[in-house]
Amino acid sequence: MLEQALPGVLPPVVFSLFFLAMAWRPWKRSGWPKGDWGSALGVALGYIVADELVRRTHQVWPDGGRMHPHIALFAAVFVIATARPKLATFRALLAVILTIAASALILRTPLRDDRGHAMKVIAIASGAGLAMWSACSLAASRQGGARVPLMLWAAAAGNAVVFLQNSSISMAQMSGALAACMGGFVILGWWRPQIPAVRGAIPVYVLVMLGLMVVGRHYDKPWEESHWSFFLGACAVASPAVTLLPPIKKLKPWQGTLVGLMLTIALCVAAVALSDNKFDFSSLSS
Repeated sequence: MLEQALPGVLPPVVFSLFFLAMAWRPWKRSGWPKGDWGSALGVALGYIVADELVRRTHQVWPDGGRMHPHIALFAAVFVIATARPKLATFRALLAVILTIAASALILRTPLRDDRGHAMKVIAIASGAGLAMWSACSLAASRQGGARVPLMLWAAAAGNAVVFLQNSSISMAQMSGALAACMGGFVILGWWRPQIPAVRGAIPVYVLVMLGLMVVGRHYDKPWEESHWSFFLGACAVASPAVTLLPPIKKLKPWQGTLVGLMLTIALCVAAVALSDNKFDFSSLSS
């Protein structure tokens, strides 16, 4: 189990830390550069390498999952190309287009075979993706430090368990890779809380996580059966926005972070409870 997990953990940590150091130069006391490009590339390249390594251990890989590295790269290019503040309106429009395109790429085979049903799933996935993107971006733009990356780390780790309990082992490993990427941002957030490093990583994180959710829920199953777990998983990803509410904002920083983290974990636990295998982990020992 450890040998299978390492390829999905080590590359994301190494790449995220390397690009964060290059882009943000955290050893400086003031005047940090605008390093959103490094945040985006660190997550994208770390995920792409982990995806390739993990894929070699699986004889069967979901068709939609093959698009995740491309989506990660597209999202990183989006961050780099729309970095200037004057492009805010264009950035919002492009974000909508990119989210819809990512959903369509993941569902390209069902879209060809069953267009009517696939279009409904694309609409649901795009709405969920934009909601997660907006919530995470809003939280990252208004609060620094390790709070947002810590909550996103917990959401990715929790969703990995959800995928595992829904018999999507490969997607569980890749969600673990996203959690590993966020580990670098947590370290930087504690060391230099003034650096808004996680902001540039959010488009990559959210769109890849969206892809994992679409593939991990199994396209051929009705939404009504067991997929409230994925809805709660999406809420866990969006949970950093809840810490902007006045009752939490009035708390001390460490208290607000603890409340936010507990909320994310609670949503993930509820998602596991509604998964196919719930809290039965006996298959892991076999």
